[in-house]
Amino acid sequence: MAASLAKLPSSPDPSYMDIHVRVEELNKTVAKQAKIIAAQAKEIAYLKKELAKYENPHTPSSAKRFKKKPKRKDGQKRGAPKGHRGDTRPIQNPDEYVGVFADHCEKCGSSDLE
Repeated sequence: MAASLAKLPSSPDPSYMDIHVRVEELNKTVAKQAKIIAAQAKEIAYLKKELAKYENPHTPSSAKRFKKKPKRKDGQKRGAPKGHRGDTRPIQNPDEYVGVFADHCEKCGSSDLE
């Protein structure tokens, strides 16, 4: 290492300084690009994972899995608003009663049901 330092001129000329500045700029550019590439690789991995949910032999092509429901703007729950009176049909009274009796036992088949 001492030998490589001995080769440097004692007072660097302007062309050497220009090259040194350019190398520093290129190193900064490479560092920025490395960060971008790492972020893109992370995003690609996430997207491949999401795509795998849809591309498998058990999922039909028309399935829309994990579809998020839209949130309501007013923050209320679904259904009738508070204070809603509601309306249900009145209970009907039967006209007649019909008795249904078995002729034989369902379990053993015998006709003696007493």
